[in-house]
Amino acid sequence: MIVLRSLLLPFYPASLMFVVLFAALLAVTTLVPDEAAVLRIIPAFLLLSWLFNYAYTMLEDAANGLSEPPVLSPEMLGPFEARPLLQLLLCAAVYKVVGLVGGALGAVILVTYLALLPASIGVLGVTQDVIAAINPVALLRTARALGWYYLLIFCLSAGYAYALYVLSGVPVWRFAWYALLGFGVLSIFSFIGSVIFVRRIQLQFEPRSSPERKAEIAEAERIRQRSCVLDEVYGFIRVHGSRRAVDPLGQWLSRLDAQHVTEDVRAILLQAAQWNNDRGLAEVTQFVVGYLIKIARLDLAVETLEATLRRFPSYALDSEEETVTLARRAKAMGNAQLARTIINNFAARAADHHLSDAAKTFLDGLQN
Repeated sequence: MIVLRSLLLPFYPASLMFVVLFAALLAVTTLVPDEAAVLRIIPAFLLLSWLFNYAYTMLEDAANGLSEPPVLSPEMLGPFEARPLLQLLLCAAVYKVVGLVGGALGAVILVTYLALLPASIGVLGVTQDVIAAINPVALLRTARALGWYYLLIFCLSAGYAYALYVLSGVPVWRFAWYALLGFGVLSIFSFIGSVIFVRRIQLQFEPRSSPERKAEIAEAERIRQRSCVLDEVYGFIRVHGSRRAVDPLGQWLSRLDAQHVTEDVRAILLQAAQWNNDRGLAEVTQFVVGYLIKIARLDLAVETLEATLRRFPSYALDSEEETVTLARRAKAMGNAQLARTIINNFAARAADHHLSDAAKTFLDGLQN
């Protein structure tokens, strides 16, 4: 979908206006008589440089995950933008070498250059690294990373080349030919940029906007908000010490996606343990364990309780039902010692409470 959408970028209003203006001005230059050829060559050079400046900008934007073409700016109108000039110099150098070498070797050099030209354009467009753009090894690696999309680039280029060839034999105003040329260049460059975006992982390219980048930013913001919630909880516990202190934590957990439960619970307990406040750690543990039992994450609840006991060995849950539930789960997980500690801590702390017969039976079974 992203690759196909790139073919439509030249037809967006911004790029469409640019192509129409480019084609109209270039067509006007053909009206200049041969005696004043310089008045034709200079404007044509400027217009073509503007076209490739805009094309490289479109390529870079597409490679960075943007879905709309760039708006024409004064910076794009400069005739000496680095990337088009470097590509032009590279083409001129290859042409000169092929002419000097000639024969079969010259043909091999030309074919190799044409085969690697899309990779060179892509590398130069996103990195502006001249060395990489002329390094055959780097270009071959890029072409391989692009996979079968690289063949599609050639198919698209061949399609536009054939259309230009056919149109050149039709008696139409040169404006149509130049407009097709403009659309072709922009389509090919935007297609290369979109392919780079699609194959960004294989290319080890980090665009400015991508699903991975957005997810990374969202995760960083989520972690920041989680830390703020825990800071708020700690502040309430220090000042008020009431059970309502963990209300912000409850609101956070209620909005938590299932995929983040394990990570967030471990992070919450780690941050609470760093408070060096047993009461705060106990409040957070009690709330988190209750939440985990409610959503049937007993293994994680046992892990949470065990982590707290390492920091606070005498800690006990408030509820006998929760205590027995986690003790049974700890035993089932092969940790009978933890199960005994969970039960004994509850019995030792609640002097005015008595274990039920079921709890006593379970404890006796652990001790036998």
